[in-house]
Amino acid sequence: MSRPTLRLHPLLCLAALTAPATAQIPLSGALSDLTTGPLLAGQVYHATSTLTVPNGATLTVQAGAVVKFTNLQQFQIAGTLDVQGTALAPVIFTELRDDTAGGDTNGDGATLPMPGTWNRLYLRSDATMSTLRHLEVRYAGGAAVQFTSILLSEADAVLEDCVIRDGSSNGIERNALQFAGRIERCQFIDNAGWPLHAFRITELPTLIDNTGSGNGRGDWVEIIGNPTTAGNLTLGPRNGVNGVIHNSGQLRVQASDTLTLLAGTVIKNGPSGALNASGPLVVQGTAADPVYFVPETDDTVVGDSNNDGGATVPGPGSQRVIVVRAGSVMYLLRVHYVGFCGNPFINFAGGEVDARISTEAAVVNAEVLHH
Repeated sequence: MSRPTLRLHPLLCLAALTAPATAQIPLSGALSDLTTGPLLAGQVYHATSTLTVPNGATLTVQAGAVVKFTNLQQFQIAGTLDVQGTALAPVIFTELRDDTAGGDTNGDGATLPMPGTWNRLYLRSDATMSTLRHLEVRYAGGAAVQFTSILLSEADAVLEDCVIRDGSSNGIERNALQFAGRIERCQFIDNAGWPLHAFRITELPTLIDNTGSGNGRGDWVEIIGNPTTAGNLTLGPRNGVNGVIHNSGQLRVQASDTLTLLAGTVIKNGPSGALNASGPLVVQGTAADPVYFVPETDDTVVGDSNNDGGATVPGPGSQRVIVVRAGSVMYLLRVHYVGFCGNPFINFAGGEVDARISTEAAVVNAEVLHH
């Protein structure tokens, strides 16, 4: 006797091939502890529109919470955002197709997330001090406009142990002259732009032990334009990304200020990068940890910071002159490939300088004493 043939309705076949969506809670519009009962708990949420925290309000986000965005939405903070993630249960802001956070919440199977699917976390200039601990921001940046993943604008915030990854532009950006917050032990992974963009030299002490890998514009913190000191300033390797500070302009020390560079400090310069110290420059390098002033393409110091795979090799004159004034004291400063456009490697202007300097340019490993 022949066996009966089993025939499934096409809709049943489609249902069998489509994974069920993981449960999620819709969010939209203005949020605060008063409206979310009283905080976002460790669950999966779907932003159905741009989210805001109004001026004067506070939104608390509990460990393990996942908020998923789509359609170029953003999370805009005019009040206070308190993110309480932990190492074992971080808070994650990501895009809807990111199945590694909270599961396949849109039921589309193995569709991959894409950088720039949602816009950014935006702390407006009128926001009050926010605290973001163990927050992961993924796949932000806006596909067309290419926003930074976290824009601090003129707002102050404390960020600790955060991860900013797979953004279509920069990791964190500032639009202010002074930062009263702190960014500590954060990781910047595979963003298309800079990890930390548009910070002033005076803000670098607020950056502590941050790291980066695979970022398109380099694994370092960028200081822009003609950054000028404002008061005595001390910088060290902990104030860079992977210990590296990138200088794309004229780094100036005012006559009334002293700039101190601690042992192990690495400053990598773009083609226009230079140091002009009208006030004392104090370099505290040691035999084990010299202070370096090198071109951005110098992979011999802290590796391939500009992530070009070693495609560009520096030569003599790859960075501009260093100008130092009377009162400067420099121990074990190593300067590579200076002398742009025929300028002297180091210009000692205005008096005696105590210097023990190793240079690499037309002359390799020359030591200059008491010029």
